[in-house]
Amino acid sequence: MKVYLSPNKPKTTIVEHEVNGELMQLEFNNNTLAKTAFVVAVNEENPIFTHLNRYLEKLPVSRQYEIFDIIAQLQEEIEGSPTLEVANEKLTIGFQHLFDRINYFEIRELVVNDREFNKDITMPSPENIKMEYEGVSDNYTKEKTYIYSDYQNLIALIIQSRIMFPIWAHYIEIFSASLGTEHKEHEAFKLIKESMLYNNPAMQKLCAYVEAVTPEEGSKAAIIAGVSSEDYPEYNLALVMVRKICTMEIRNPGERSPVLVMHISTHVREKITNNDKKYGSIIADKIGQDIKSSSEERQISMMERFKIREQLTVGQRVFLIESVSDPYVIAGQMKPGFNQQLLKQVLTETFRMEKKPVENVQKIILRNMISIIAPNKVVTLMKRDILLKNLSVCAAVLIEEGFPEIAQFCTATVVNAEGNATIATDQHQNKVTAELRERMLALMPYQRSGRSKTAVSPIADNIDLIFKEITGKVWHSNLPESIINTNGGPVIRRIKIPANLRIRLTEWAIYVANRTSPVANVEDKLNSLTY
Repeated sequence: MKVYLSPNKPKTTIVEHEVNGELMQLEFNNNTLAKTAFVVAVNEENPIFTHLNRYLEKLPVSRQYEIFDIIAQLQEEIEGSPTLEVANEKLTIGFQHLFDRINYFEIRELVVNDREFNKDITMPSPENIKMEYEGVSDNYTKEKTYIYSDYQNLIALIIQSRIMFPIWAHYIEIFSASLGTEHKEHEAFKLIKESMLYNNPAMQKLCAYVEAVTPEEGSKAAIIAGVSSEDYPEYNLALVMVRKICTMEIRNPGERSPVLVMHISTHVREKITNNDKKYGSIIADKIGQDIKSSSEERQISMMERFKIREQLTVGQRVFLIESVSDPYVIAGQMKPGFNQQLLKQVLTETFRMEKKPVENVQKIILRNMISIIAPNKVVTLMKRDILLKNLSVCAAVLIEEGFPEIAQFCTATVVNAEGNATIATDQHQNKVTAELRERMLALMPYQRSGRSKTAVSPIADNIDLIFKEITGKVWHSNLPESIINTNGGPVIRRIKIPANLRIRLTEWAIYVANRTSPVANVEDKLNSLTY
């Protein structure tokens, strides 16, 4: 398996793998991230993917095929997903799988100890970089300092991130209209935050470094673009990763300084300065040259001259939050005559979730369940306490409606099992029958065209997404003991993935589609609240 720039198609990267004598290729459009320096480097027979390819060649053939297959799936999701939201959910999971296989620690070992692998990698000389953290001061802190081992880690991160260049570029190209000019890199970067490309020592060091060199107050340009001072360091980190790190040259013959760190620092500072200058010019144009610099109008804060219209008014937000604040009211709307005692029992166990993050798949289930009584956008407005109450409602209602297999995941928490996820592969899963699939498609007939011109059902894709998110983690049940074990005996909270999970998810999708809302004209009510 190898990755290279196409010699025949400009601004195109090829991912290639041979299986049983058949050469398979994937093409990625790199137009949005193509840099002259990068293209020149490749044309001068100095390919940026050399070290990534050296690493891939050392992997077992079976793992190479897994990597290629994952990348093919990522490309298909980018090109075929009906919405940006659907694509992001699937890509986030896909990148977790990808960087479980393109392993940072394996690459670092090669960078540090394999002379054949690292023979052309340039490291700074000892007189130009510290070996240990020492002599730190206000201007020379640990966060702002890269020692020799940090530099080795950075090189490993650069090599690991190479594969993201074609994928990020393709993603931004396809979804450019939805991402927006100012946010495209940040949104693309967020996709890797659950993966081991983000959760490794080199990335954590880079995060700390970028935050240390980023002004605490943020910038005028970022604020105007909708980026808070709190989020601004990550925004800059995203720009560095997407625009710089994944294409950074690690072979600099004759260079004795820590040039990579210098390039990163320069990139961050220049982006801040240039963007502020750009927006300052725009602001001046908007004010107009006929206003004297000494006038009162000229003294108005620049930020006060811009008005940002929220998508939802204050009244709409209040209405939405209030409509989902009382769990007993919500449960009664979802299922008239529901078992109040059951809900009470489920609610009492939510304390088990207090310090654990709410998983993306739980929000997906909640959005589908709550859509009968309120627009599913309300989930994004929920504070944690309301979110947990609503997840408890979902669990109780699903138990009552005969979906205990799905209910258990509504309030469950993910546990660290030292990287060993609870896997339920297709080989261990009962297949969805043709009859059941036809029932589902009769209710949700919309289909899109796939890569091979075959019809693809978005609802089937969503079921697959939920299935993968559930089976890719180890879950701890937070339901009451009486529900976990109805037959008595010891309570085992580790959730075993049921063999019929795909079938039950399909039946649940049919159930969701068949419901009738007890709340009349909820969208009209929302739209009428304009105060």
